[in-house]
Amino acid sequence: MEVDVISMQDIFYFKQEGFDDKGHVRGRYVSTGFIPKFFDDLQRRGIRVDMSIFRE
Repeated sequence: MEVDVISMQDIFYFKQEGFDDKGHVRGRYVSTGFIPKFFDDLQRRGIRVDMSIFRE
């Protein structure tokens, strides 16, 4: 948040990899590499965070 302006950024995006036999979309969520600032606060409070989710 900068001077009463909320800024947002994608953390994950869906990468479509095709369709299955029934026509349903196949894919997976992929990290953008952005790590939210509040994760630093969680770690300071002793809350364990698996940072590997932010690596592709």
